[in-house]
Amino acid sequence: MTSLLTPEAVRARVTRHAGRRHWTDWTCEVSLWVGDDRVLTESVEVLRDVMAQVERAASRFRGDSEVWALRSGETTVVSDTLMSILTSALTASLATDGLIDCTVGQQLVHWGYRSEVPRNSTVVVSPEVFTFRPATSWRDIEINESTRTVRVPSGTLLDFGATAKAWASDVAADRIAQSFGVDVVVGIGGDLAIRCTTTDQLSVEVGEVPEGTADVLLVGTGGVATSTTVRRQWMTDHGMAHHIVDPRTGHPARSPWRTVSVIAANCQAANHAATAALAMGADAPQWLSDLGLSARLVSSAGERHWVGSWGDSQRDAQEGSR
Repeated sequence: MTSLLTPEAVRARVTRHAGRRHWTDWTCEVSLWVGDDRVLTESVEVLRDVMAQVERAASRFRGDSEVWALRSGETTVVSDTLMSILTSALTASLATDGLIDCTVGQQLVHWGYRSEVPRNSTVVVSPEVFTFRPATSWRDIEINESTRTVRVPSGTLLDFGATAKAWASDVAADRIAQSFGVDVVVGIGGDLAIRCTTTDQLSVEVGEVPEGTADVLLVGTGGVATSTTVRRQWMTDHGMAHHIVDPRTGHPARSPWRTVSVIAANCQAANHAATAALAMGADAPQWLSDLGLSARLVSSAGERHWVGSWGDSQRDAQEGSR
């Protein structure tokens, strides 16, 4: 997971006390840091409001959400929120050659990930997972941005696990920075949006479970996101499963990496790259390098591999804290 390590402005003078708030929502940790504690309460309200909008629009865990209404297969007018999230997800699908595919929601249900990650029992996997044929994919989604309408094949359940949290982090961070003119870091379950308005860079911590593999980075406006199989995993009658489905197989992705963290221009781009890299497997380091991204990959054995300037960001943070 990506977390906040008491982010502080580095190489700049901060004249106000910072404000911090942590809570749990969407079954994950939510963290907010603002450079001026006088706007903390209002900033929390902004973040909570954005998350509520996302939940109403894009949660497959709510029967009254917009994504559930889309299962009818009818052309449907959707909110600006869902249109923006869906557009982001489809852009990622195109950029990753389909490794990010929001049409895998029903496959996650078949594997046992319904309203929450199963914790205390062994899930009996639905037989459908063994007859999987990718008859429906992201290419079958029809959108019209001018009329704000969407149609998906009947019965298709969209899942925005690779997009929604990052989208919320980006949007909330933008609104807070623009409304209050402060530095801000928003983190939702491993998706971190950083906006620097009074300084060039902030220091943040990027780690995972188990403990002991955290890096402290110095980063500017942008996003840092982590995709991992360590946290959302559960036991099935066919072995361990996790929440990252490989659209090519309909099964939880089999990868040499247990965690991938990426620095990018925004949180959505970072999380899309991290999720695609984890599903991609052994080719991920070269793919990330070709894109000019900085990343850290942790193998299933706990070995860490760095791509791009990740190590430089880490060293800069160490020097800036002295």
